[in-house]
Amino acid sequence: MSTVETANEIRPFQVDIPDEALGRGQLAQPRAAGPRTALSVRLAARRSAVQAAGDAQRRLHALVVAAPEILRERLRGRSTRQLAAGL
Repeated sequence: MSTVETANEIRPFQVDIPDEALGRGQLAQPRAAGPRTALSVRLAARRSAVQAAGDAQRRLHALVVAAPEILRERLRGRSTRQLAAGL
């Protein structure tokens, strides 16, 4: 929370909320079902899977880079799939 410092006190910023927002009995709700929500969930799952695959590749290559020279020689020139299958 942001604060305002004056000579004698520190107090939080005050936020003006429109009266119409405070007077509503129900807040806006996203659509709960349907193809749009299904697509959103699917895209989120795909994004997560792609990120996890990239993280795994980076970790695998970091292991190869940090490996002793003898092991690095054996692994040099292999594709990511070959490294994953071989380790």
